[in-house]
Amino acid sequence: MPTLASSNPPEVQKYIAAFQAVNNLTDNHIQMLKIHYDAPEQKVTAKQLSQAMGYSHHTTANMMYGRLARLVGEQLGYSPEPEKLGTLVTFEKRKGEWHWVLRPEVAQAIERLGWVVRSTTELSNEALYEKIFDELFYDQDNRSPPDHRRRAQFKIGWENATLERRYYTNETLNAVLTWNNLGYRFGAKLGHRSKSEINPVLSLWGNKNQNQILNCR
Repeated sequence: MPTLASSNPPEVQKYIAAFQAVNNLTDNHIQMLKIHYDAPEQKVTAKQLSQAMGYSHHTTANMMYGRLARLVGEQLGYSPEPEKLGTLVTFEKRKGEWHWVLRPEVAQAIERLGWVVRSTTELSNEALYEKIFDELFYDQDNRSPPDHRRRAQFKIGWENATLERRYYTNETLNAVLTWNNLGYRFGAKLGHRSKSEINPVLSLWGNKNQNQILNCR
């Protein structure tokens, strides 16, 4: 699938200018880029991206993302063959299924455009966890103080985002905050971590959750 053109993409600044020049860029296009950017290792399949967008079939993601790639490619004068989608991604085949890997140039371009927020390793761990939590969207916090079962759900959610590579839709994530989808959100941001690395995150938010409950009494 790779071609000579696909191995020599335009520079970051050219991608920025191309995104800015696309007249009919939609919110859905930007949301797809955000989901791809936040995916573990910035890799998704058409099925995963469709599920995250709430589409009923993976062909919808193919069509929408392909159209965005074509629009950007036209502005760049860049059209890697045989897949127009190669303007935005490279391709990696795993277990018979194609994975889309966001091009580093695209990732950097949407960072500079302010469409995504890059997690910085310069922050202390606690400050980084606070930053991730502050960026979450949800209508209702449904978490009770953590016990053994809820801690397990947090870790399951984290592994769903990393090891299992499952995708929770925005509709699910934005409705109610649970221990499971909180773990998923942190896993999607921080990637795979050992249990010893996950436990401090869980302890921090367990303490904050308990304090919030006490303050409301």
